Amino acid sequence: MPNPYSPQNHADPNYFGGREEYLRVVNNTIDSSVHYKRSSGVLVYGYRGIGKTSMLYKIKAEAETKGKNIIVYRRLGNTTTDKDLYRMISEDVIETVKRNSTLTEKLRSVAGKVSTIHTPVLDLDIKAEAEKSPYHLWQKVRDGIPGIDFIMIQIDDADNLSSEALGELKTIVEAQSEVPLILVASGGESFEEKLDRDYSPIARIFSGASFNLESFTPKEIKEVLEEPLKGTDTRWNEEGIEKVYDLSNGYPYLVQCIAWACYIESGTITQKDVEAKLKDALEVGRPWLNNEIRLASDNDIRSFFKIAKLNRRDLTSGELSSAGVDPVYVGRLVSLKILKKVSRGRYRLIKAPIVAYYHMLARNIND
Repeated sequence: MPNPYSPQNHADPNYFGGREEYLRVVNNTIDSSVHYKRSSGVLVYGYRGIGKTSMLYKIKAEAETKGKNIIVYRRLGNTTTDKDLYRMISEDVIETVKRNSTLTEKLRSVAGKVSTIHTPVLDLDIKAEAEKSPYHLWQKVRDGIPGIDFIMIQIDDADNLSSEALGELKTIVEAQSEVPLILVASGGESFEEKLDRDYSPIARIFSGASFNLESFTPKEIKEVLEEPLKGTDTRWNEEGIEKVYDLSNGYPYLVQCIAWACYIESGTITQKDVEAKLKDALEVGRPWLNNEIRLASDNDIRSFFKIAKLNRRDLTSGELSSAGVDPVYVGRLVSLKILKKVSRGRYRLIKAPIVAYYHMLARNIND
């Protein structure tokens, strides 16, 4: 069996684990939009590697089971203007309609009932309509698809939208139409704060379904590790699962790196296996790990490593001191967002311990 864990790709919706409460709200949002013919928005945000793209693909898979629909996904790699936004979503919707129409024609051909399918969308002159106005083109596209229950537009890395394009999100969702539109957007850890601060009218379209994705809980990690192995001869024992949690702090990307490195085709994956394969997991995650805590000094890394070896997330000043972490470096680790100050004399480890292990090895730092 091929390795079912994949750090380089989004999680397979069939093996998606955790996020149950988020998905419940999303499904309610979709059902409500379809029932009341009312457009809505869903916002997913969080730190890189936290699983935003995987969440969007899972939402897409859930939505595909709900009536007749058109669902498109677009990832933004560069700054995208309002004109670019309208052009892209129009082209993506038209391309999806074409694919669906081609499939229908093939099915009819097999059944002996060949007929050419035409819809107002397929008969559009995209170039001519776009020259009038990109928004005009989008309205033509949205109103030109017959017999569907909803349209879902997914915009991944919406941080790359220009200020004008961000403003158009509200127009896209609130425009009058017989067909409800569900806008699903993802952004970085500060994206929701940016919307609230600078674009509050836009933030309101996501007010019913806005999710700050966080690390997996121990229960969710167990599900994420075990779900892809159902029906196989491979198992995780409890100690192995706990070690994955200890090393990754529940961070989805790092969980996948460790699981990928530890996978065996049959047998039980144990704590010793996880410890033995740590260097392999670090190598898999190297491009991502290289960009973590770049500004940390070697002494910062040493202090982080001492904390990582405690295998605890919540710590007191006394415990940090006993571990050999100087108070000066406690402050530095807070500023580097490795530690978070919870209250006076109490801290929480934010970064995954595996990040400390990686930088100790990469920088050849002695403990």
